[in-house]
Amino acid sequence: MKIEELAAKYAYSILGYDLVYFSEVAFPVWRVNLSLLMLQEVPLNVVDEFILKLVEIKIDRIEAISNILGIDDAIISDATANLMRSDNLRFENSTKTFMLTDKGKETLENIKILVPEERYFSFYIDAITGIYSPVEGYNFNTPQSIKQQAIHSIHPSKNVPRPVEESISFSKLESLLRDMQRKGQGAVPKGDILEINSIEKVFMMYKKLRVLVFYDFQTKKYQYMVFDRDHRASEFDGVLLTADIEEQLGVLPVEKIELRQNKILSQELTTVLFNEASVNSEELVKIEKKLLQLTQDKSNIKYFKTDEVEILKSDIEGLKKTTRLLRRFEFRMIMEKSLEESRKWVIILVPFLLSDTFDDDLLARIDKTLQQSTKVYLIYGTNTETKNSWRLKEEKNILNKLRAIKEKKHGKYLKIKQIVDTEEKVLISDTNFMTIGNYSWLEMNGNSGTGLRLEKNIYTENRQQILQTIEEIEGIADLTKGDIKLNNDRQVNGEIAQAKVFFSYSHKDEGMRDELEKHLIMLKRKKIISTWHDRKIDAGGVLDKEIDENLKHADIILLLVSVDFLASNYCYEIEMEEALRKHSNEEAVVIPIILRSCDWQSAPFSGLLALPLDGKHVSSWEDKDDAFLNIAKSIENVAIKINKKKSRNSF
Repeated sequence: MKIEELAAKYAYSILGYDLVYFSEVAFPVWRVNLSLLMLQEVPLNVVDEFILKLVEIKIDRIEAISNILGIDDAIISDATANLMRSDNLRFENSTKTFMLTDKGKETLENIKILVPEERYFSFYIDAITGIYSPVEGYNFNTPQSIKQQAIHSIHPSKNVPRPVEESISFSKLESLLRDMQRKGQGAVPKGDILEINSIEKVFMMYKKLRVLVFYDFQTKKYQYMVFDRDHRASEFDGVLLTADIEEQLGVLPVEKIELRQNKILSQELTTVLFNEASVNSEELVKIEKKLLQLTQDKSNIKYFKTDEVEILKSDIEGLKKTTRLLRRFEFRMIMEKSLEESRKWVIILVPFLLSDTFDDDLLARIDKTLQQSTKVYLIYGTNTETKNSWRLKEEKNILNKLRAIKEKKHGKYLKIKQIVDTEEKVLISDTNFMTIGNYSWLEMNGNSGTGLRLEKNIYTENRQQILQTIEEIEGIADLTKGDIKLNNDRQVNGEIAQAKVFFSYSHKDEGMRDELEKHLIMLKRKKIISTWHDRKIDAGGVLDKEIDENLKHADIILLLVSVDFLASNYCYEIEMEEALRKHSNEEAVVIPIILRSCDWQSAPFSGLLALPLDGKHVSSWEDKDDAFLNIAKSIENVAIKINKKKSRNSF
């Protein structure tokens, strides 16, 4: 899975901590090539075998052995000397005879002997944890390769210095060899290690791991989670954090804090969006955590067979389309989505051209987008205070790759523009959606001059705000007025597409209907919906005719359910039946709104998704505004989908 997907999966995994950073990081390892003296098990040769067998039956002098075997005394003398060196024979000076040792008896049983031999062996020592690992099965990278890939690397721990003969652990080395033998990995030398002859070569390599960084804003403490691909590398738990704090390994891309007030976009714009986004994001996180708790609790496995999980998932997808704060792991996914789905143009405005965003994969996606004749406007600023920094080198490298794309036939659709210094970050896909934000600083403990740069981005589908931002960008980037051609993605026959909402209700619930309509006012002001109910009939109007006409053209029909609604023949038998017919024919969307406690589960619409959340009637909510807000957000999600469908059909 992609690192953004990994970050999304574990975003809420540490209670009380927020995910503030994630990245692929190059961890250092020491590659060690050794010359070892090892006891190797080899077959017993014929002469040695007969000598041991003769000594066992008390033919224990060189002359007697030589006479029986018919071999020269000198050869027997050399053979017995070797057997003594390998601790298979012992010579008794008092009797001038040989005796079998315990090892000699064992050798005779196995017809094998242990002899010392020089063997060569290569392995890795993790420069953070000190763990020994085999060469086979791991994809390690050279320092040059890591630099070319522009992957952030960390320093080795002082607790795991460059290996020398005296620092190699016999026990760790023997444990590694046994583990490799058990798993059948590579050509593993067998036997016991007698000594390390020499270290033939030591050099540094890197392995790419994924690091998620969590921060508790109250205690100002960090936690790290490390992954090898998609699997937890738990051997780094605690060790990495301690080493980073004590030794400054460089896990976090800490920079000198630059407090600048260079805001190029309207602060009124970002303030309005931020206030709305904060409310929606709190609701989104609350529902995501509820879903996570529900699905992780094995005792609640039964819920997978009910509507509750599906309702929560639907609410999450709906809230993701509202104006909300983006989590760090979402931005890359949304950028890729914009390059895949945009039909006319994509605007990308960034403070810097950095390789962690504009990597080869994203540049390939930009290239593919241009091939579809979709324009890409890339607008960037450069901080003049960092002319000699690593940022300038990365910017130069990325611009060279972008110029290579511009030289292609479809490169004419790529527009690159440098502007003044900025901290804003903007992404706009046609006029379908926009992300807008800037940076803030998370100051490092003990060093007030450095910090971690945090992004704060807002996602919105608010067309008015998108158009205002485009107008400001045209001025900032000195583009010709109207150069960024707008598509009519929300226009039908020259007018803005608005979902028509019809209220079906009992007049005894008129007060609650009015409260709900108040909460829909922002949707009406943003021209996402228009509303109608029978109190809008002018004096002299024909009641039934106007109700029928508006019900006929409704896109969304709200059934305001209470005991009085169920008791009303007109609501139940006429309006509800027509609403369900339109819903069945996909002519409209029917949404039951449970106002007061009643037996609505027995009604024909009980199979539809009821609001507010979990079908909990509005009157039972401690704060009625919370209930109506939940309803309004769900209606907005449905309306946006309807408006997009309308515009596509008329395009």
